[in-house]
Amino acid sequence: MPYRLLNEDERLHICQFILRLIPVARDPAHPMREVARWYVKEAMWRWTADGVEQQTGAVTINAVKYNMVHLPNSAAAVARVGGTGLRHEHAVPRRVLAHRIIEENMGLQDIHNFLGRFCRAAIVTRDEDQLLVPRREMPPGWNWEHPYQRYINANLHLNNLPADVHPWG
Repeated sequence: MPYRLLNEDERLHICQFILRLIPVARDPAHPMREVARWYVKEAMWRWTADGVEQQTGAVTINAVKYNMVHLPNSAAAVARVGGTGLRHEHAVPRRVLAHRIIEENMGLQDIHNFLGRFCRAAIVTRDEDQLLVPRREMPPGWNWEHPYQRYINANLHLNNLPADVHPWG
């Protein structure tokens, strides 16, 4: 395997970057407010899609974006490996995560723990992606109990889930 997932130290650097953006992202009068909010969401993409080249230790953009070994995936997505029509989809939409981080007074370790729990991605087909409703929000009544709630609601089973998540019993 030429790439590995980001480790805790590398992810901590992402959290430091986010922490620096928060004051700008919170300030409604700041001319760079929307740019800062966009970068917070982009940092979350890096959290789930980037990998580290094993030989050089260099972080590589989108190295594990469609890696079925590293990320949870649907059976239909596995059947399309090497094909088209796949989506790297965030279990909790990044805009939901970004809003919470920006609006709450989180410190560095709080951000790291929060993203570790909720910034999760899965590889699904385009058709399966359309089943995950609402598209850019979480279901009504959701209260941060399970990051894969949209998948549960869509009855979309995922393989290769992390050990700390068991949505289907």
